Amino acid sequence: MGDQAEFVELCSRAGRQARDQGQYREAIRLLHLGRCYSEVLQVLCRCLRLPIWREESIASGTAAQGEAASLAQDIQRFFDIYERNLDRYALSSQVWTVARKLYATRMFHSLCDRGQPEAALDVFDREQLLGDVDAPAEAADEIWAEYPQIVSAYIRVLNHAATRGAMVGYAMQDRVRRLQSFLAARCNRLVLDQDPGKRRTPREHIKVCVSVSVSVGRSAGRSSALSLFLCTCSCIASTVYHLCLAVG
Repeated sequence: MGDQAEFVELCSRAGRQARDQGQYREAIRLLHLGRCYSEVLQVLCRCLRLPIWREESIASGTAAQGEAASLAQDIQRFFDIYERNLDRYALSSQVWTVARKLYATRMFHSLCDRGQPEAALDVFDREQLLGDVDAPAEAADEIWAEYPQIVSAYIRVLNHAATRGAMVGYAMQDRVRRLQSFLAARCNRLVLDQDPGKRRTPREHIKVCVSVSVSVGRSAGRSSALSLFLCTCSCIASTVYHLCLAVG
């Protein structure tokens, strides 16, 4: 095989080729062996944004589902390794910020899809998924692309908790208040339901907002429900505005 330097170089080249061909599991391993640690994180970020994680895109029991499960295991394994070796691998704080946020987002959605709203809220709170984005502009843009789905899933979790009385009133009110602040501060940038296949019409969005607001109102009070409704409608207005700009 030659000396160590030759082996490392060979792995790095093979890893980049595998990445370019969409063979991400092989790319992760080869780039790691090639000591291209920042590139491994970039591949992990790419994997976390693949459409295979949407449950409707994979039929149960198919080869694609098995491949997705194996990839998920690899992602978790390498995240655990890299989190313990941030300094050793001299990882870029920008790349790590993006990777960590995308990984947390994937965990949050996975728990929501599996019907574990309490565990999903734990991840949501621990990882501060609606926290301030303190990354550089490029990293912030990558993270922002995930927020429409995060907000949508979070509202569903709050709706579930409100309808079942699974959260005391003051806790629900605090969550609604923080969500209200998040939406109000970012409504000009946050476009809900960016996936064309899932995009709702304004009328459908308003119906969802009314339903959620009524449920939240039972637990958190009318003022919180109204605030959430108005702020979400503000995001709908922003969505319509941006769509008009794109068309016009």
